Parts: sequence; structure tokens; C-alpha cells
Amino acid sequence: MRLTDAFVSENGKTAENACLECAATMLNINYGHNFELMQKCRRLEEYSLFVAEVRKWIEAGGDRKQAVDDAVDVCIDQGILRDILIRERTAIVNMVLSCTKKQYERLVEKELEQQEREIKKKEKQLRAGEKKMEEQEKQLRAGEKKMREQEQHIREQERILELNRKLVSEKEYALLEQIQNDPELTQKLLSQYGI
Repeated sequence: MRLTDAFVSENGKTAENACLECAATMLNINYGHNFELMQKCRRLEEYSLFVAEVRKWIEAGGDRKQAVDDAVDVCIDQGILRDILIRERTAIVNMVLSCTKKQYERLVEKELEQQEREIKKKEKQLRAGEKKMEEQEKQLRAGEKKMREQEQHIREQERILELNRKLVSEKEYALLEQIQNDPELTQKLLSQYGI
């Protein structure tokens, strides 16, 4: 996010030739996001919990002031920003209530857009994972096929070895020499000897 994005020129475009530019990384500090950051900063986590509690009470309906008061009470009871909420309760309640309906709707819309981006990102990761899994399954099937072929080849070699032993024990050296270059004769003898 860039500082100049917040300012629009007279023609409705953002300032392109700004004298000062500031780029910042936006982090989602809504409750349930950026766990690592929340673990490092307890106050930020408490703020996140407070905002979530206020939203919950406001979304439940009824009077906004009463909803904010109830959310503050719950947070104080649970030790969430307790010291600040007790000391600055009135100022905090007024600050939350001063957020106009339009501002609130904009915040909700931005949050929904962020959630939609996160969902799309996760869907993309899921599709990539599924594709990788399909490739791995394909490789596994190819490996299994190759293994079956190798097992079949080994069994065939064992049968030929057994035939060679039979021919040696019966002193059939001429046949033994012939089967080295004659697969048809080999198959015939394997069948004849019941191997």
C-alpha cells in the first residue's frame, strides 16, 4: 500500500509525481489472523479481541451505544484491555460510536474483500496441491506398473534358472546351450517340465 493511493488529484487519478512516497505492508489484525504477530504483541491481540467483541455485539442488533457498552463490559470482565477500558471507557465508547455507518460499511466491505482474496489464495493453493497429488498418483501408478513388470521378469528368470538346473541334472547340455538363443524352445521345455 502506498501513501499516494490515499490522495486523489482533481482529475480523479492518484498523484503520480509525488515528492514523497511511503510504501507500507498491510497486515490483517482482525482476530483469527496473523497468529505469530499476535503472540509477540499481547496488546495487539487484546485490541483484536476487543474489536471482534464490539462487532459481535453490533451485529447482534439493537442500540449501537448499548452494544458497544456491552462489548466493553465483556472485555473488562475477561481482562481484555482492562486497564485502558476502565480508565478511558467514555472516550473509547465515543470513538467507536463516532465511526459512521458509511465508514463501518466501508470497513466491513474491505474486510470481506480481504477474506475473499484469502479464500481465492487458499483455493489456488488447494488446486495446486490437488494437481501435485494427481502427478504423484500418476508416478505411483507408473512405479507400480514397473514393479509388476520387474516381478514378472524375475519370476520368468527363476523359471528359466529352474529349467537350467533340470537340464544340468539330466546332463542335457546340448539343450541347455540351445535354449540360450531360442525363446520358443525355452517356453516349450518350461511347459514340458511343468515349471
